[in-house]
Amino acid sequence: MIDNSVLTISSFEAEDPRSYEMKIAGPAALIVAKTAKIGDRLMGSSERLTSKDAHDVYRLLLATQTELLGQLFQKLLSNPISASESQIGLTAFTQLFAKSQDAPGNRLVAEAAKGIEDADLLMASSWALASDLVETLGLTA
Repeated sequence: MIDNSVLTISSFEAEDPRSYEMKIAGPAALIVAKTAKIGDRLMGSSERLTSKDAHDVYRLLLATQTELLGQLFQKLLSNPISASESQIGLTAFTQLFAKSQDAPGNRLVAEAAKGIEDADLLMASSWALASDLVETLGLTA
């Protein structure tokens, strides 16, 4: 993996001393993977489509500074191992989240929080964050 970090995973039980260091995918890599999953499901059977993946993308956008995400995407795009899939994922991300406030990904974000948060506010927030990332990468929606 290109975008990753090492995390120590320990037992929840105090008497269990085991812990493991594991590589976990970073936020840009997760956005690529989640976006690919959403795109595949939108093109396929709608019964497999869930809003959880879109909401995960939104939460990654919220939790990670846009400039850092831009740097991580540049790292993915500049590495021959990850460049092709990352470009495909970034193109899908742009269409699903940065194209417009009511783009499919943003509608799924709102659906995930239905009855909990204001749908229009969530779609606007998701669109703004996605648009900022696309702009940071020098792309247009």
